[in-house]
Amino acid sequence: MKKIAVLSSFLLFLTVGFAQPRISNIASVVDEEAVENGFNGIVLVADHGIKMLEKPVGEANHESGASIHPGSKFRIASMTKMFTAIVVMQLIEEGKLTLDQTIGSVLPSVPVQNKHDITIADCLLHTSGIPIEDDEAYIKARTPMEVVGMYANRSKGWGKQGEFRYSNLDYIVLGLVIEAVTQEPWYLNIQNRILDPCRMGETGFLAFGNYPGDLVTGYITDPKGDLIPEPEYHIENFFSAGCMYSTARDLLKLDQALYTEKLMKKETRELMYSPFSSLGYVSYGTWVYPYPYLPYNPKLVERRGGILGFQCVFVRFIEDNYTLIILSNNDRFNPDSYGDKEALKEKIIMQMPRE
Repeated sequence: MKKIAVLSSFLLFLTVGFAQPRISNIASVVDEEAVENGFNGIVLVADHGIKMLEKPVGEANHESGASIHPGSKFRIASMTKMFTAIVVMQLIEEGKLTLDQTIGSVLPSVPVQNKHDITIADCLLHTSGIPIEDDEAYIKARTPMEVVGMYANRSKGWGKQGEFRYSNLDYIVLGLVIEAVTQEPWYLNIQNRILDPCRMGETGFLAFGNYPGDLVTGYITDPKGDLIPEPEYHIENFFSAGCMYSTARDLLKLDQALYTEKLMKKETRELMYSPFSSLGYVSYGTWVYPYPYLPYNPKLVERRGGILGFQCVFVRFIEDNYTLIILSNNDRFNPDSYGDKEALKEKIIMQMPRE
């Protein structure tokens, strides 16, 4: 046993040592971004689940001066949709749902026009045509059904079914579908089906005025260019589309579990990560695409999120088992930077070539 432990330590040393020049470059990129563009948050880079870089930068709260640390919790916004999609795929694997099933067949009373035409796949891929909500949805506490009904029960604001059109309501509807099929609250499905099996004890659900310890404060840039605390809003109204929080190290646990059958079978994972190139490479809950700016065109699975001061991105080099997680608590980090080689996310990806 001692020889095995020594050998394992030696192999880990080789892995870490071999990657150090790249990791040093990435750390320098993060430092530069903090100084020049005001990046504030945490960056985690992993190789086969081994953390090669876990770099907190800046303050969790500017007023108190508390620093961000590896256990700092961030609102992960639309990354929540990835969790919702995983549960939907689990239910499909269990034979309790199908991709071509209409939402009206599961939710006969849901206040959605065309509910008997819109499918589960449409909601997963944002091709339902369901309207896009506005800030009014979050001014006061509302149930998911109320939020959906505010926009999807009227004729205006609809897009064309079959065309990609990003809407939070797609995933709020999917949360309601999960509840109807399982007869349990959406959050309990996430807890029991994902968080507990993956031992993600630093991940949970947010509601107005009910925040966990170590939750960092979000900041937005005002018209003068200064950072100010983001306004209060009813984040619970985002429901299955955006009300979760997590840490970078907890998200790494999810990343590694998705290489195994802990959450779903291989065939289900492959289905989940089937990209639709005609729809901008969206897949079921993520985007999957060949990255064109590295010579070997790695296959990336990406999930972004952003609400006011919280901006985040989760990138998986799915064929190489590399991971990049960036969580930020101000709006000066842009997760939607595809093609911009001067942006933080792209600069780091460019430092992650296959060995």
